[in-house]
Amino acid sequence: MNRSFVFRILLFLFIHGLCWTGARAQFIPDPGMRNWLNGLAPGCVDGSGILDPQHPDLLLVEDASIFVNWQDLTGIQYLTNLRRLVMSHGTFPFLPAFPDSLEVLEMFTVPYATLPPLPPKLRVLRASTGYSFQGFQHPFPETLDTLDLSTLSPMNSLQGLNEGLRFLRLSCDSVNGLGPLPSTLQDLLLSTAQLECLPPLPIGLQTFLGGVPNVPCLPNMPAACTFSPFVPTSVCTIVDPCASAFGAITGAIHVDWNGNGVQDDPLFQVPVGHVAAQPGATVSGLDANGRFYLGVDVGTYQVLPTVNLQHMGSVSPASHVASVNTALAVDSLNDFLVTLLPNVTDLQVEAYVSLSRPGFNTSISFVARNVGSLPVSGSLQFAFDPTQDYQWSVPTADLVQGSSAVWDFTGLQPGHADTWACVLSTPATVAPGTPIQFMAELVTNDPDATPQDNVRTITDVVVAAIDPNDKRVNPDTISPAEVLAGVPLTYTIRYQNTGTTAAERVVITDTLPPGLDVQTFQYIMASHPCTWSIQDGVLHFVHENIMLPDSTSDPEGSQGFVQFRISPVPGLMLGDEVHNVANIYFDFNEPVITEPAVLVVTEALGVEDKEREQLLITPNPVRDRLMLHGAFGAWLQVDVLDGLGRRVTGLVGDVRSGLDVSTLAPGVYQLLATTKDGRRMVATFIRE
Repeated sequence: MNRSFVFRILLFLFIHGLCWTGARAQFIPDPGMRNWLNGLAPGCVDGSGILDPQHPDLLLVEDASIFVNWQDLTGIQYLTNLRRLVMSHGTFPFLPAFPDSLEVLEMFTVPYATLPPLPPKLRVLRASTGYSFQGFQHPFPETLDTLDLSTLSPMNSLQGLNEGLRFLRLSCDSVNGLGPLPSTLQDLLLSTAQLECLPPLPIGLQTFLGGVPNVPCLPNMPAACTFSPFVPTSVCTIVDPCASAFGAITGAIHVDWNGNGVQDDPLFQVPVGHVAAQPGATVSGLDANGRFYLGVDVGTYQVLPTVNLQHMGSVSPASHVASVNTALAVDSLNDFLVTLLPNVTDLQVEAYVSLSRPGFNTSISFVARNVGSLPVSGSLQFAFDPTQDYQWSVPTADLVQGSSAVWDFTGLQPGHADTWACVLSTPATVAPGTPIQFMAELVTNDPDATPQDNVRTITDVVVAAIDPNDKRVNPDTISPAEVLAGVPLTYTIRYQNTGTTAAERVVITDTLPPGLDVQTFQYIMASHPCTWSIQDGVLHFVHENIMLPDSTSDPEGSQGFVQFRISPVPGLMLGDEVHNVANIYFDFNEPVITEPAVLVVTEALGVEDKEREQLLITPNPVRDRLMLHGAFGAWLQVDVLDGLGRRVTGLVGDVRSGLDVSTLAPGVYQLLATTKDGRRMVATFIRE
């Protein structure tokens, strides 16, 4: 073998070995690409097509543009200091990789079905005019700040946007799905005719421009955002198909109030219950038609109803299995039918009293709900504090005498409710700090199955000044025994529009603290129609189209409230405190954050100790009848709870003849007694 031949072989292996191993010299197959590289750095590619990536002039190239049609762009990845690249008016069939150093990429022609991995330092990506582009198959780099996409088809979805992105323009009519928007996004420009729903908008969004003609509503409206006239201005509600950015489970709870076996229930006027999706921590209340909406991720869920009706006969089915297979999919076949026990008379009363202030009016709201299965007639009897003066009511009271008012009602149908509003005034001579008491009681013509919820007693004090947006808990002190018994806590959130114009929308959020048992949540009432839900432990009340007047033009009409009940978790100990605040949003303004409502677990209050001493129960242990003794008069509301905190018996009324406990199983029980003026007493007894 002659030495010339051997030399040529070794030279061939040397050159191509360098290419294969990624060493300094690289082979550039396309002649056009060779010429382009030599135009950037003369002499960097030799006559054999070998590129020297370390050519001094090539290392100085930071900005480059390609405007011609070449078959192979191999070589562009070796521009190791390239910061900006513009590509347009070409076919570029083969694109192996981008330079890792690239920070700005502008592609005014995108002839590819997809792109290779984007450079790790890329800050700006502009891509347009691509008619075979399927989408991005690789992650967006964390450094990406600006993403501008237009006329890319048939791309139908944009997902995986990176945190750190601040500007997004998407003008592609083929896109019908948009994934979660990063929290860092500040400017959003959308123009697509196929998109029907939007993901939640980041709280810090500053600008939303463009046109989305098939999007009926927005998932939310960031407070500081400027919207173009072609963006919808209404916010999705519980019944809107776009209430969730991902997927949804919908359905309804129907109640057969009249026992005919048909889902012919009226508009709900009683809080029937709620529905949860598991796994997860999403709970939805019901709208006026019993419908629910659970926003969920893609997955399979068990849909579980919770019915708060005490006289429920059955709920069918006990649960549903719902599947959300793709983003924005909705599983809507999740209805439930609730039947009631027949021939049950049962009403319940709820009451709300605003704060009392010398020289100002006090507003009271009552609601009587028929939660039984028979029509009921009777009266609402309201005893108000003697320091208060009666002003007026809607409807007009049938009797006002002294410090009491009475409203009669007839034929209240199952599932329906009657409401009353009353206004009192606090004379200017009443000193702040004066204790005041109110009691509302439903008196029925027929015996009530659960009379203990026919009475509501509210105790408070006259205040010198009020915070128009506040949150309170009642009671605000409980004993360890009451914690174990699961005594319900009533939370009231008050709000007032102190702005200069009417508020179209009011949203209240409440992150429920660990000391409260989310599983025991019960919605009570609200001043205005609202929907509620719990997502990951955050309670939401949404008042859509509330049109709440401002306080200057309508001081009383500018106010509202919501109420709910919830029990403490059993693990609270003596001395523990549970702090809870509410965030109140009026339209697009920053939230008003209330002062915390504080619950204290204590036994160190002298008044409570005296009350405990005043309650004596005999005999103890007991077999048949338990007698109650103390300085509390003849009337009491008595609740007996078992070891799990469940109410097992009780009475409301005259307790002088004692309480029959003969049907209770042997064991230890907790007795809670409440007087008409709201004093609470606790005792423990043993049933033999």
